[in-house]
Amino acid sequence: MTDRPPIEIDVDAWPIIAEANDSWHDGQVECQANRKESLSVKVRQHADGRTIVYARYGYDSSWSGEPSRSVRVGILTSKDNIADAISRIGIMLDGRDIATHQVSIPDCIAECIADLPAERI
Repeated sequence: MTDRPPIEIDVDAWPIIAEANDSWHDGQVECQANRKESLSVKVRQHADGRTIVYARYGYDSSWSGEPSRSVRVGILTSKDNIADAISRIGIMLDGRDIATHQVSIPDCIAECIADLPAERI
């Protein structure tokens, strides 16, 4: 979680209700890649409506002088603010000065929002 102590959950009590992933690697085979990049956004919800929205960005490089990077952000919110919380996760990732090479934060955020359960209107 961002700006608060880590949390521990029972994953069976907090199922994933939406997620989006994007990844990239140079070369033809990922296990032989010199550079890898990944982004994962997930939404977990408890039966009482509490919702966790979190993301992990990772960049791994085998090139000399090129540092690897890992960024994690997360928000605990209510079931009424899920799409807003997902959007805030995108803003938080952008604020971490992540120079993505091939993954798209806006596309991953939009995909996660689209993966939420449908709202009956």
